[in-house]
This record gives sequence, structure tokens and C-alpha cells, in this order.
Amino acid sequence: MKLTERSVGPAGLQLLSGLCGALAIFPIARLAARNARSTTAGLFAAAIFYIVNRHELHVIRPQLAGLVCYCITLAWTLGSQSHSLKTWIGFTALFAIWANLHGSFAMGLLVLAAAAAGRACDVFRRSRCIAITLGDHQLHRNLLLLQLCSVAVLLNPNGLLVYPEIFSVSGNANTASMFEWQPLTLRMPHGQIAAAVLATAVLCVRCSPRRLRTTEVLIFSGTGLLAAWSARMLNWWAPAAAVLLAVHLTAILRPQLNRIRFHLPVRPSFAWTALSLAIITVSLAATPLGAQLRSGTPPAASSTLSRETPIALARFLREQKNLPAGLNWFPAEWAGFIMNQTQGSLPSMVNLHVHLIPEEVWSDYLRISAGSADWINLLDEYGINLVTIDKRSQALLL
Repeated sequence: MKLTERSVGPAGLQLLSGLCGALAIFPIARLAARNARSTTAGLFAAAIFYIVNRHELHVIRPQLAGLVCYCITLAWTLGSQSHSLKTWIGFTALFAIWANLHGSFAMGLLVLAAAAAGRACDVFRRSRCIAITLGDHQLHRNLLLLQLCSVAVLLNPNGLLVYPEIFSVSGNANTASMFEWQPLTLRMPHGQIAAAVLATAVLCVRCSPRRLRTTEVLIFSGTGLLAAWSARMLNWWAPAAAVLLAVHLTAILRPQLNRIRFHLPVRPSFAWTALSLAIITVSLAATPLGAQLRSGTPPAASSTLSRETPIALARFLREQKNLPAGLNWFPAEWAGFIMNQTQGSLPSMVNLHVHLIPEEVWSDYLRISAGSADWINLLDEYGINLVTIDKRSQALLL
């Protein structure tokens, strides 16, 4: 992402983010279409996935790369679960790359564990025999794949330390004060959407003629509980919910959908290929990066960044020649952008990597932000001479 930002700027990051989002949605839509044997199910899954998870898809961060890997893993787990040579090599490489991109590989391992546990439950439910369950070849392959992927993630600079590092992030006390790490509630817009999707999914499963596999239940309910515990985890529930709801909704609507028939051409036509390529070309040309490549001039920052981004503030600070030296106090949400725009010449007390910040420092930052009685003394303690505030969030500091 840093290389993209340096090469083509924010417009390139936007295109990269959109590409990751599309690559994440594609295997989920394809899985739903194949499981339901209906293109309509794929369209349903893509729409549900985007609606439930759009607040995460619109944020440019490395988690999007992890989401792509997660959706690939989920599509295999909820699909055929074939164990070909391509599967063994592909998943080993996938998890090795995933561990070097983002810490969300742990969710992928949980999905593979659910595949093994679900297979064991399904075999035992049919056979009522523990010996037959333990001797199931598919179960053995699922467990072996889980072990192989667990070892593959060790191919990273931290080696074995990658596992405790993952738990240290999720259990860090600083994240409790972050809005997106708080429990998912109906007061949140995405919480209301998730509740509606959950209720609809339960109703569809109840009315659907299709049966549920134990693996589907484990993944849907497990990621759902994680999402209830932390809104950030909604990112991993959304694709599972999209597949389950789309497939069972399509099964219910099958009689109505069968009346709608699309007549495909008997022979392949180059015209459809040309039309598809033309649509892709026009779509890319309409993006900010396309405009930048056509004109040779980067688009205005206001057209590629959100309204909450302190563009004018960063420009003002960049133009100043006599700013106080030392540490500065910026809202954590602004710190990364300001330091990027000023080439690191204005170090901030904190940033959004809250799991890397000492708990005492983060606690003092929150006290200053809240305008506690000793906020001036805290600034003196840290040697801060420049304070920049957001009037909406730090009004007590005015």
C-alpha cells in the first residue's frame, strides 16, 4: 500500500481498495451461485455482503487484503472441500502470504477448524459411531490441512511470536475505548442492518427446503457471536451471512425464479466479450486514477479523501516554518494523515495503532481529549507545545 501511495497517490489506493473489495465479494457470490445453482443467488450474496459490510469496505487499510484471503478460505470451506494437489499447495501459499499481510489469518484458521469440527459432527450424526467418525478420511484431510496452514503462517519475520502477537492485539486494553472495537448494538447503523439480516436469515432457514451442514452453523453462529462482542468482527460474519441468506432465499423463491428464463446464445459470441471489455475500460477511466492517467495531474485531495480528513490543516502546517519542536498533540484519527503530509516532521503523541501505545500514554491522551481538569499539566508532562483539536470531539479544550 505504501508503494502504491508513493507511486500514484491516493487515487491508486482507492483503486487498490476497490479491487480488494471486488476480489473479496467474487468468491462469495460464486459460492452462493454454485451452491444454489442459480446466478440470482450470487447476485443476492454480493448485495448482502456489501450492504452488511460497506462501512469496512470503504476504509482503506491492510485488513482488506486479509478479507480477500478470508473469503477464499470461506468459499472452499462452505463449498466442495476438495483436497486436490492445488488445494494443498494453494492454501499453504495463501496462509504464508496472509500472515505477512495482516493478522486476520487467525480467522482463516478458525474457519478451517470449523470445517473439521463440522465434518466430525455430520459423520457422527449419521453413523452414531465414534470409531467411524474418527476414521473418516475427509476429517483426516481437513485436520491435516488445518495443521499445514498453521505451520505455513510461521513463514514470517516474527516466526512463532506471531501467535501471541495476535492475542495481544485483540486483548489490548487500549482497544476498549475505540468505537469500532466496542460491542455491536442496535444504536449503530451497521448493527441495525446486521440485526435485520440475522432475522431474515433465521426465517429463511426455517422456511427453506435445503438442509444446513454443521460447518455452516458453526461458522455463521461463531462469527456472529464475535461480531456481537466487537463491531470490528462484523467484517468476518458478513460473507458467511451473505452466503447462507442468499442460498436459502433462492431455494424459497425457486418456483418464481424458474419462470424467468434467460436464453443464452447457442454459439459463443465475440460481441459479448468486447462489450465486457468496453465496460471494464470505461469503468476504469471513470475512476480518479483513470482521470489522473489521462490528464497527468493528480485529482484534488478533496475529491479522493473523505470530508473528515484534515486536508486544509495539513496544508497549513506544512507551510509553517517556525512551529514548536518536540512532540505534538493531534486527534488519533488525524495523526497518521498529518504525519504523512508533513513527512514525519511533526511527531504525534499517539496514532491509531493503539495496541502499540503504552496503556498509560493512551490513558493520558484520552484524559486530555476529554478536557479533564489536569489536561494542561499532562501536556506539560509530555513536553507538548502544539495542540490541534477537532471542535466536535474536543470542544472542552477550546
